[in-house]
Formats: sequence, structure tokens, C-alpha cells
Amino acid sequence: LAADDARLRGSPRARSLLLTALVKLAAQLPDDGGACRSALANLADRFKASSELDLQQRALEALNLLDAGATDPGLFEDVLPYDASLEDPLDGVVTQGADGSRNADDALGFLDRFVASALAAGAAPYQKPAADSDDDDDDD
Repeated sequence: LAADDARLRGSPRARSLLLTALVKLAAQLPDDGGACRSALANLADRFKASSELDLQQRALEALNLLDAGATDPGLFEDVLPYDASLEDPLDGVVTQGADGSRNADDALGFLDRFVASALAAGAAPYQKPAADSDDDDDDD
């Protein structure tokens, strides 16, 4: 990513995003030899005197994070924790039935008043989709 900076042709927004991406990668990747962090340091050092304030701020923050991370090895992981957005948000909240099906009714009880007011206003009640077993037979 750092080598691609030359292709950005001076776009401050793209450079800001590149710097942010490297900071996030540096926090997630194992620091074998420090290749990612050294690339980040070189790039941030180039951008710390930028006339674009956003880019300059990001560069200085990255450099400060790198300096502080040198004395506290776990700092990057603490400041930029693993992104769990791709994990199931209802894990541990939704119960699992004996048949293996998931039951979200308990976890979503806070919506009961909202649903009741929508039904009172004339909204159609939710109907579970019927299992359609015909789809496989129509491909003759």
C-alpha cells in the first residue's frame, strides 16, 4: 500500500485513507520484523508537514502512536482492537432450540411495543416464509 502512494497523484483524501489503512493494518498484523510499521513510519514522516490539515493530523497521530507503541507493545491492539463487525452480533444473545434453530424472540423483546403500535396503525403482521419445495423440480 505504501508503494502505491506515487500512483495517487497527490490526492489528499486518498493519501489520508492510505495512511489510516496502514495504521489499522499495523495494529492487526503480527509485527514480524516491523515491515508494516516501518512503512507506516516512512509514509507518516513524509506527510507530517503536509499543507492538508487532515493528512497532517493523521500522520502526526500515527507517528505518536508508533512512538508510544515502542515502549508499550500492546498499545496498538488496545487503541485499535480487532474489528469484530463480521462476527455474529447475536451470539450469546439468541437462544438455540433443541432442533438447532435459533430463537431471537427473547433478544428482540424490546421491539414489542414498536410492533404493537405498527399493527394498531394497520401494518400487516409478520408471516414466516413458507418452505418452497417446488424450486428444485422446475429445472427440467
